[in-house]
Amino acid sequence: MAISKIWSSYKPVSNLNTYVGEQGEIFYDENTGELRISNGVTPGGLPISASVTVTNKVELDDDTIAAITGGDAGTVELGSTSLSALENISIDSGTITIQDGGNAITVDGAVSVDNFPATQTFEDGVTDAFGRFRVSNIATLFDTKQLHDKLPLFYDEVINGGGASSTHSVTDAATTMTVSDNGEYVIRQSKQIMNYQPGES
Repeated sequence: MAISKIWSSYKPVSNLNTYVGEQGEIFYDENTGELRISNGVTPGGLPISASVTVTNKVELDDDTIAAITGGDAGTVELGSTSLSALENISIDSGTITIQDGGNAITVDGAVSVDNFPATQTFEDGVTDAFGRFRVSNIATLFDTKQLHDKLPLFYDEVINGGGASSTHSVTDAATTMTVSDNGEYVIRQSKQIMNYQPGES
């Protein structure tokens, strides 16, 4: 196997794809940043490809990563970057943070998590009163509207005391209950019984 000396020089050309150069000469495309090496025969030279091991931090502003297949411990920050192929991400210790900016995050395939933390934090409305993740739709068990009267067919009512009263309000479509002295009370209870179901909230 022949070994050629690698060298470079400044030679401005109008068409990089037709430039041949001398064997071992390194040049690059100013438009794409692609690095090439000349074999002394092929117009445009041969693209140079290599594997890079990252040990610290890489910041990407507006670039595209075709594939990430490995690397050492460190940080990779993606600004406006697109990952067209992402096979495996392994983190020995640390945190993965995704800031979607209000956009959707789509995962095509299964997501497997080992050593899932025992405590998780969810936004309001995502969990029920017992702290469990909501996975079902809300079902209405009882609904009434007092548009015209106090719905005597649906509610029982008990009034005690001379200053106690229960008055229907057409404006509010509701029943106003008032008392004026100690010991007086107004009780309204639905005739329909909703049995308690453990675990529901």
